[in-house]
Formats: sequence, C-alpha cells, structure tokens
Amino acid sequence: MAPAVDFLTSSLSLSFLLPPPPLPPPFPLQILNTNGAGDSFVGTTAAAIVEGHPIERAIKRGLFAAKLSVQSDAAVAPDLCADLVRFI
Repeated sequence: MAPAVDFLTSSLSLSFLLPPPPLPPPFPLQILNTNGAGDSFVGTTAAAIVEGHPIERAIKRGLFAAKLSVQSDAAVAPDLCADLVRFI
C-alpha cells in the first residue's frame, strides 16, 4: 500500500495516496555534518513541487541538496542554490 500524504492549510486538509517513488542510486559522499540535511532536503523538495516538477524529480533534487549539506561544515551548504539543483 502506498504511503498517505497529507497537505494541511488553515482551512483545508486533503489526503491522497501516491505510489512509492523508485529509489535513486546512492550518492557517494563523505559526511562532515548532518545538521541542516533535513532542512535542505525538505526545502529543495518543496520548491521543486511548487515549480511543478514530478514528485520523483523533486525528491531527487532534495536528496542532492541534502548530500551537499552533509558534505559541508556549515548546517546548509553555502553553495546550495536553485541553479545548482536545476539540472537534477
């Protein structure tokens, strides 16, 4: 069974089922700091969804952003920007 996804707003709650996305191949990486990886993932994934990209592409972009963040000493990779993930 596919996981339920909830979208909540101040006046509306919609729930629907999405098929699980295919797992992308793992990125090779060296982990320096995990602070901010979740924020990078969620922010980049949400931005891609708002831009109208399919959920699979949005998740790939989010994973790439999280990868950059865990390889940085900073909480969020300083070089992380929309142009960097645009081609993912």
